[in-house]
Parts: sequence; structure tokens; C-alpha cells
Amino acid sequence: MGKTTEFLRKIQPVLLSHHPDCDKFKEHSFEIRGVRLCGGCITIYPSITVSLLLLYTINFFQPVFFRYLFFIGLLFIGPKIISILFRSRRKTVKVGANILVGTGIAICIFSIFSFPFPFVMNLFIFIVFFMMVSSANFLRVKSIMKTCSSCEYHRNWSICPGFKGLYSSIEKNLNEKVDEDMVSK
Repeated sequence: MGKTTEFLRKIQPVLLSHHPDCDKFKEHSFEIRGVRLCGGCITIYPSITVSLLLLYTINFFQPVFFRYLFFIGLLFIGPKIISILFRSRRKTVKVGANILVGTGIAICIFSIFSFPFPFVMNLFIFIVFFMMVSSANFLRVKSIMKTCSSCEYHRNWSICPGFKGLYSSIEKNLNEKVDEDMVSK
């Protein structure tokens, strides 16, 4: 267990920031107390959580079925699409768009489970919605790959500034595993 924890600690920068530790991706992450965190995750997930808590709290005290709430939630996601299309590099624009996306996702989730259908049907609608929202991550990965493919270090992990640390951690971990397997035989 100790080696797994050690390995996860070494690759933690990529796990928490989701981007290579490279100057080309500095605008995609924030550093908080020496830890790099993904700018999207640090803004979208808390805004989803806070928005859902507010919506369910408001609904608890004032039960209302919001007929057009799902479409309002989709409108909140619009600024992020505009931000991506115009490739905004300003962190304040990205943070604002991400907070609106998180709020929009929360509104959509709340409205889906407010639909007057059996729970299983609402769950199915939620899964389809979740798959559609998650497909945006595919576009982010494509964007990262495009940036990396134009780099002079492309696929040369051992010298790439963004992946060198991760590469050496994986290589060291694999070499230690091979050595352990050889000793045990």
C-alpha cells in the first residue's frame, strides 16, 4: 500500500490539474498552496454542489415545479460554449463561464429529477444528460492533444517539460515492480 500511495503522490500534479506541467497550459490551472488544480474542476464542481444545495433548500421551503427550468439551465451553459469558440485566454472569463456552467448543470439536474415521470425514467434522462455533458471533456482532450502535437517534445516523454516528472515516476515504479518480481521468483 505504501508504494501505491508514494506513486499517487508523485503523479498527483497530473491527477489534480489534468494538464501537463508546461508553460503552454499555465492558463488552464490554478496553484493553491503549491498544489496545481484544474481551473475547470475547481470552479465547476463547487458551483454544481452549491447550486444544487440552494435549489433543494429553496424547493424544500417553497415546493415549485419549474416548467422551463431545464431550458434555463441550458442557457447558463451557453457562455462556456462562447468562451471556447472564441478561445478566451482570460482566467476571469473562464472562471465566470465555468461558474455559470456549474450552475446550469445543477439547474438541469434539479429539473430532470423534478420531471413528472417515474424515477427510473428521470434517471435515464439524467444518464443521457450526463453523457452529453461529459462529451465536452472529449473536446478538451482533443484540444490538449492538438497543443501537444505542435510541440517540439511531442511524444518524447522523457524530456518533455510537462511530462518528464510523470514519466520518471512511472518508469521508476515499473522498474521497482520488475525488480520485486525477479526477486520473488
